Amino acid sequence: MARKLNRSQKNSIRNFVAMALLTVIGLFFTFCSIPVPFSSTGEIFNGFAGSVSVGMDLSGGVSAVYDCALPEGSEKSLDSAIRSTVNRVSDLLNREYSEAVVTSLGSSQILVEVSGAEDNDSVFSNIGQGKTLYLTYEEHGKVYVDGSKDIKNMKALFQSYWGVLIEFTEEGQAHFAELTRLAGESSDQKIHFYLGDVEGEELTYMQCTSEINEASTFIGNSDWSEDNAITYIYQIVGGTFESTLTLKEITTVSATLGDNTLTLVMIALAVALLLVMILMWVRYGALGLLADFAMLIYTVLFVFLMQAVTLIQLTMSGIGAILLSYLFLIDGMIITFEKIRNEYRLGKKIPLSVKNGINGSFWTIFDTSIAGLLLSVVLCIAGTPKVLSFGLILVVGIALSFFVNQVLLRGFAKWYVALNGTKPKSLHFPKQVKHEKATDEIVVEYEGGDVNEK
Repeated sequence: MARKLNRSQKNSIRNFVAMALLTVIGLFFTFCSIPVPFSSTGEIFNGFAGSVSVGMDLSGGVSAVYDCALPEGSEKSLDSAIRSTVNRVSDLLNREYSEAVVTSLGSSQILVEVSGAEDNDSVFSNIGQGKTLYLTYEEHGKVYVDGSKDIKNMKALFQSYWGVLIEFTEEGQAHFAELTRLAGESSDQKIHFYLGDVEGEELTYMQCTSEINEASTFIGNSDWSEDNAITYIYQIVGGTFESTLTLKEITTVSATLGDNTLTLVMIALAVALLLVMILMWVRYGALGLLADFAMLIYTVLFVFLMQAVTLIQLTMSGIGAILLSYLFLIDGMIITFEKIRNEYRLGKKIPLSVKNGINGSFWTIFDTSIAGLLLSVVLCIAGTPKVLSFGLILVVGIALSFFVNQVLLRGFAKWYVALNGTKPKSLHFPKQVKHEKATDEIVVEYEGGDVNEK
């Protein structure tokens, strides 16, 4: 006759089943590629793993070097202008290439590295062709909005046709409001846009009948394509750089470690993880299976966070950070399980051994995790972009390992004990140490002799 389950056991079974289903779904979306539903262009979702940015040493890409110079009449130092330009170029490229790395090179150059790009991409030449956007209300007339100072941001947008959404600075908004007021009072009621030279050919125009006091405006025409809009963005934003850029050289970089390196490394990591999972089961029995379950969930969450954090780029050093993160996870599990085994060896029952073991491991795991996180944060703050990526992977991995060890594994153990809290063999526990009752001999002296009392 089957044993009737109590309420706690039923809840534990439901919890395990729910977590198993979520894990299977998570693994599917992490490693499988599927067509995007209702997509008219046939887009493919490559899974979370396929969405992680990959560095040039694993995927190849393009490396471009630009000479920097101060614009005529600039009073800034070249060093500060280059620092500002590096940040602006990085922000600009990250719209299309989230894995782009921009750094200063020597005292008068910047280096742009974009993994997965090709040397014929127009973006590299457009960066070095920055042109200022000028707005007037008379053809070739007085400039009221100067793009080098009055434009804060831009993005390509489709509104019946492709164009560019221009976001103004606070001062630029005031200038644009004045311009639209004057244009509304003029004979042709137009605002004229000139790129690079107010005496040159008009880029486009817009009708204006009254003052517009808005922080942004949309420009474009039916002849523009998406590529046109993106090209103008690169040129116009390039006109806001504090240093002028001239493309010196552009080089296609092949994957230094081979095209199949990443695939082989991932296979090796998967095999290593499988061996660890088997060893955990052999050593700790059912607790080891719970640890294996937690490792699968850790993998799903880790990969998801790596593709979600845009600054993370997977390189060979980043793979080293992944290995360190798993070591933190596995080390925490072993510390917890060994404390549980030791508690049981001392004669305590399974539920109390599990509870004391998990609680007793907290501070050891906490101290180790904090030390690792502090080191990772230092790398993030003080390192180069590549070291930043290494540090960020460690931050994500160590923080997640602490969560899995102290929250997820604790919950799993609690659910398991409710189902089986009396069978130490399934947990591969050692034999308990038998403690004999000690007898104390008390000697009391009297004048007439000694009296022994037990």
